[in-house]
Amino acid sequence: MQCPHANHVVQKCITSMPPQHSQFILDELLSKGVVHAAQHKYGCRVIQRLLEHLAPSQVEELREALLVNAHRMSRHQYGNYVMQHLLEHDSAEHQHRVVRELCADVAGLGSNLYGAAVLAVALAHACLEDQLALARAIARAPGLIERMSSTRHGHLAVKRTIAALEGSDLEAQVGARVAANVQAMAAGRYGRVLAASVGLLPATVSGNSVPPVDEA
Repeated sequence: MQCPHANHVVQKCITSMPPQHSQFILDELLSKGVVHAAQHKYGCRVIQRLLEHLAPSQVEELREALLVNAHRMSRHQYGNYVMQHLLEHDSAEHQHRVVRELCADVAGLGSNLYGAAVLAVALAHACLEDQLALARAIARAPGLIERMSSTRHGHLAVKRTIAALEGSDLEAQVGARVAANVQAMAAGRYGRVLAASVGLLPATVSGNSVPPVDEA
């Protein structure tokens, strides 16, 4: 798993063999420490394949270990990809548990490069009720909208926050905070993208095209 080449063999085993035949891989990871594996440059890929291809009953212990470390994982350079994977592919019940954890530490996560990426994915893939709960938590965190508006992943989370709050009492407040911050946002690439996407800047700024928002 830790080898830049051999990890592909482990992943191929998981994707090609019947789920029960990959149990030995899961057992070793559980004995060595799931969080350590999920925070490894290549191990995070193996964890994602296990979650995709093994039966839900097989990976329950694995999933629980990830969920109880949601804050730590979301802030990690590689662990954040595992949390994004849970939000994109797991059941509504487990998505709800992840979102609940995110809401409890939204200011810290939104101020973190990797945590902001997890917030953006949650705002795209969680159920509408959870999206609204997370958007409200982001909107109510002092200064968070302003901090996130000009960052790589944060600007996308802010855009999705505004979309989730559409028609609610907080939508106008968030829009006003973004508008008040437009001058600072225009100084950076991601801030310009956000400002243009919500109609605060034209499609070009000073003759330079604003790159489209990456929804991936």
